[in-house]
Amino acid sequence: MTKRLYEKQINAMVELLKEGKPLPEEYRWLLFEGKQETELIYA
Repeated sequence: MTKRLYEKQINAMVELLKEGKPLPEEYRWLLFEGKQETELIYA
């Protein structure tokens, strides 16, 4: 079952990424549901 991201969550993630900050674990698991090992790399 796929969880829907709320607009507030999306905006919070975008702001963190713009500031060069890492995403909290809770967001990583929402984005990559069901993955045992996830690596998120962004520049």
